[in-house]
Amino acid sequence: MKRTICLLLAPLLLLTTACAPYWDAAIGNTYAYLGLDIPKDTAHSEILFSKIPFGMPDTDALAERIEALHRSAESAGEDALSLQAELESLYDSLEEAETMASLAYVHHCLDTENPVWRERSEKLNGALDGLYDALNKAALSLSARPELKSIYDEKTVARLRAASGLYDPSIHALLDEEREQMDAYDRMQTEFTITVDGQSWSLSDLTADESLPFVQWYALYKTYVAAFSQKAAELYLSLIGIRKEIAAELGFSDYSAYRYAMYGREYTPQDAELLSADVAEIAAPLYCSAVAETAKDREALLAASDAYPQVQTFDRVRALLGELDPSFLEPWDYLVRNELYDCSAGEKKLPGSFTTYFATYGAPYLYLNWDDSYAMPTTLLHEFGHFAGYYFRTGRDASGGSLDLAEIDSQGLELLAISRYKTVFGNRADEAKAVQLCNALYAVVSGCALDAFERFVYSADDLTADRLHAAFDSIVKEYGLDHAGFSAQTWTQIPHLFRSPGYYISYAVSAIVALELYAKSLQSERRAVSAYRKLLNRKDIVLIAVLRDCGLTDPFADGTIQSTLKEIYQFPAKKEWHYEKGNRFSYSAFASAAVFPNCFGRRRIRLCTI
Repeated sequence: MKRTICLLLAPLLLLTTACAPYWDAAIGNTYAYLGLDIPKDTAHSEILFSKIPFGMPDTDALAERIEALHRSAESAGEDALSLQAELESLYDSLEEAETMASLAYVHHCLDTENPVWRERSEKLNGALDGLYDALNKAALSLSARPELKSIYDEKTVARLRAASGLYDPSIHALLDEEREQMDAYDRMQTEFTITVDGQSWSLSDLTADESLPFVQWYALYKTYVAAFSQKAAELYLSLIGIRKEIAAELGFSDYSAYRYAMYGREYTPQDAELLSADVAEIAAPLYCSAVAETAKDREALLAASDAYPQVQTFDRVRALLGELDPSFLEPWDYLVRNELYDCSAGEKKLPGSFTTYFATYGAPYLYLNWDDSYAMPTTLLHEFGHFAGYYFRTGRDASGGSLDLAEIDSQGLELLAISRYKTVFGNRADEAKAVQLCNALYAVVSGCALDAFERFVYSADDLTADRLHAAFDSIVKEYGLDHAGFSAQTWTQIPHLFRSPGYYISYAVSAIVALELYAKSLQSERRAVSAYRKLLNRKDIVLIAVLRDCGLTDPFADGTIQSTLKEIYQFPAKKEWHYEKGNRFSYSAFASAAVFPNCFGRRRIRLCTI
């Protein structure tokens, strides 16, 4: 049995590794991203993952074709319809290259010690940014042709112009430097060691060791964390400098504004700052109380640290999905039938989990490094939410638009599944329900807290490792994450900050919507699941428009957080505790039994028993 490193960090480790948001997974099918009609309907190929062939795309040849198209597009002599056909052919070729990039990345994650797959993944993902940008610029040139006005309407042209401002050849060297630092962090996660009294220790060595007395083991662990944090901080400071240069080169006020634009968000860092202020006032105190009141529930689940083996859990999750909505069995059986997953445990595997998409085959892929703990069923449900979204949208825009929408796919399914936890957790269902609702609050609070940290680092000057630690420590206390075991150095162990800057606010935004779905399920599970299915099958890629179409609320609207949390967590109905924007609540008030009467007690909390 592996030693549990930190009980209170369980939610952190789950959510920071829940789905790695790499470019190939986030963008998916680029036609809808650019506002173009999809020229073909991609079916789900019945092909085993092990049989998907890898072929290294000739990215240099693709670059030459795109350059030739751009020259022709700017010349009045070439036939516009023929050029448009070449553009669509090139998009198909890039889709195939993207599939190979995804495939190479998966193979790299399965065996991080194999340099071949790492080099292929790095080369392809590095080339795709520039290729897409060059093709976008060619499309923008074509949009001026009168013969193509039916394709390039005002909305499409606006998207092309916006996309053209996100990349420029002048930042190519900076992107290469950034990628080198990110890859160095990836290697640190699996290769970093400390030497104490002549013996080397990796994190996996420490996790697996059961022979040392706890005091001695914990001293080693603290030494490891301190050394890792120092090295990671050096890498991060280098990344901050590179990213600030990228933003300045492209004319953005700061890197956060640039990254928000890269993710295609409708809201700004300033909007996120306002949302975060509400979360710090309202959700953070509630989360602190929830952590305290679910401590015994979490301990009970952690005590059974090997109770969820992969094969048995797969069977139980399939049964849960069938009870929730039989339509979920179609993508589940497709996943299993074609072995489009790897949920094995392996020391050579990259830690964590993610879902990606092989667009050429219309095939999603689910990755998870299994450890038999209670987090595995909910992590599997989280990733399957992504998988199902890709599956149902294949042939339109499989990516489904913004990150915020993608994370509703995952977190929405996690929460809707609560009503069926008995199927998966058996006699531990009550504890799992309480912990999951606490984790949902964690997603809201940590998403805003980490975004606040990133907004700080990309706007501040003269940063040092000590200043980063101090800033994070202050934010941790403001949002109550010290109740989850966070320390001043915890940020160095969060891969998204290094690999996917600006991502974390999407966890908060989507968790607010997922909680609203859960609140609806308390009244009618059928209607809530129907709204979720409609969201999975969305035809639009704009967050607020999709939510409105599904009967859901704008998470940034005044009162959304208050009303949603009140519905789920049974805020006390006292006049003096009405919830209006700007009303401040203290931690002690929420922790008081008189004001907040054992909200998380299993007999009092509304845990969706229908």
